[in-house]
Amino acid sequence: MFLLTELFFISPRRLINSYGSVPRLRVCNERQKKHELTLEQRVEKQDIGHVAVLLIDMQEWFLNAIEYDERLREIPYHLEVLEYCRVNNLPVVVLEYKGCGPTVSILKDKVEILKDKSYIAKPKDDGFENTNLRQVLKEKHIETVLLMGINASACVMSTAAGAVMNGFKVMISKDLISDPKSYDRDESVSWYKDNTIYRDDYKELLCLLPKKKVDCSSADYY
Repeated sequence: MFLLTELFFISPRRLINSYGSVPRLRVCNERQKKHELTLEQRVEKQDIGHVAVLLIDMQEWFLNAIEYDERLREIPYHLEVLEYCRVNNLPVVVLEYKGCGPTVSILKDKVEILKDKSYIAKPKDDGFENTNLRQVLKEKHIETVLLMGINASACVMSTAAGAVMNGFKVMISKDLISDPKSYDRDESVSWYKDNTIYRDDYKELLCLLPKKKVDCSSADYY
């Protein structure tokens, strides 16, 4: 378990080792080197286990600060992930900041057709703080959470840190998160690369999920 102040300075090796991987051994010869796993490969080979998707703060109050082109880019990806959840019966938890209105209708309408969905109002940036999110996930035997939403450098990152501190693995993609133009998203992406299972392309995350019904070599993901 890590303190929040420690978490933002944790080396990727330390954090990934906390997930149960074997520390990397020094290579002594070429034969060993051939079979040595990189840090990223070791993450992929971990048992991701049961997965839930967290949709974070996709409310008009926050979206108004996101560039229009960025919204046009991100929301269709969210819809595709939600469709994947429908086909594969993955649970979705919608996190909404208290007092900032509902999730935008285009996403909420998609969530409503899902069999396994939950809504949680959160009072803080971290979706785990002063909510029952941990309990909801544990009751569903969730081991890994795939995060998507806004803002990448605030609520999404705080919730990712909260997830790690509560014993969950975290998956995230640059395709699925956004920040206002004034934010430095490169800095948050750097943190995600160090502390989560990160991919630029969200479809690569879907290909890591268990019980997947997806052809990773095809454009047809469903």
